[in-house]
Order: sequence, then structure tokens, then C-alpha cells
Amino acid sequence: MKDEIKKRADAIGKEAAYPCTTANNAADACVGLTKLELFAMNAMNGIISGDSKGEFSTTSVCQSAVIYARELCLALAESEKEASNG
Repeated sequence: MKDEIKKRADAIGKEAAYPCTTANNAADACVGLTKLELFAMNAMNGIISGDSKGEFSTTSVCQSAVIYARELCLALAESEKEASNG
């Protein structure tokens, strides 16, 4: 079950954050952020806003943002699984 949730979390991260379609419904013609990128961007914004003294390195902020984004995708996948079971 954990592998299934992990696969779903990876899929969620790859989904378009703001899906769009063209006149021919060619979603692949749209360019934009994935959900993982959007979640990481928002996490980074939150981390940076709490760093008023400039104590965090750029590398640690970026790595932490991606970790938070991946954890959010995992939590969403787990939530979907729970909702489908209940």
C-alpha cells in the first residue's frame, strides 16, 4: 500500500498546478508549474518570510522547500486513499 501511495504522490507532484487546454484539448501544449513546483515555491516563501535575520543558507532553504512540497504530495495521496476507503 505504501508503494501505491508513493506512486500517487509522485503523480500528484507531476500534475499541472493550473491545468489548461487548447482549442483541440491538447493539455500538453500548455506550459506552467507542476503542483510540486508550486508547493515548493509556497514553502520557500514561508521559510524565507520567517528568516528575518538571514540565518538560512540558500541551499538549506531550497532543500527544505522541496522536502515540504514532497511531504504535502504524500499527505494528499494518503488523504485520497482514505477518502476512497471511507
